Amino acid sequence: MFTSKKKTRTKSVSGSRSRYNANRLIMQLEPRIMFDAAAVATADATVKTEPADSAAKNTADATASEARHEVAFVDPALQNSKQLLSGLDKVIEVVSLQSGQDPLKQISDYLASHNNISALHLFSHGTPGNVTLGNTVLAADTLNEHAQQLESWKQSLTTDADILLYGCDVAA
Repeated sequence: MFTSKKKTRTKSVSGSRSRYNANRLIMQLEPRIMFDAAAVATADATVKTEPADSAAKNTADATASEARHEVAFVDPALQNSKQLLSGLDKVIEVVSLQSGQDPLKQISDYLASHNNISALHLFSHGTPGNVTLGNTVLAADTLNEHAQQLESWKQSLTTDADILLYGCDVAA
C-alpha cells in the first residue's frame, strides 16, 4: 500500500552492531471488532426457558423503549434557521419559539404537556459561556434566577436525556 525507500543505518550498541529502519512508516489497519460468544449462549438459554408469548411481549417492550422522542426549540432571532435544521434527523420534532414571549416559559409550557423526551435541542445565539434565547440570557450568574423553571423540565425528560446547546461561541 505505502512504499518508501528504506534507509538502514548501522548503530553500535554495546560493541555489537544492530540494524534498524530509519524511515519507518506507520499506518492504521482496518478497525477490529471482537464479539463475545456469551451473548449467543444467553439468548439460547432465554429462548429455551421463556414461553413464546412472553418473548414477544419483551421484544415489543424493547422496541418501544428504543424509540427516542427528541424535540428541537429554535430561537426566532436565528437567521437561516431552516438551513441549520435541515441536517436534523426527520424524527426530531421542531418547535419554533415565538418572538416577544418568554422563551423559557414557552419551553416549560411545551414540556408540561409532553413526557419521555430523550433529547432537548436548543438552537440559539450565544457568546462564550452564555446561551441567548430571545431576550433571556442563560449564564452561570443568571441560572439561579431561572432555576425553578429549569428544574421543572426534569419531569418531562427521561433519566438519561440529553440537553444539547447549539449557538455560536457558547462553548468557547
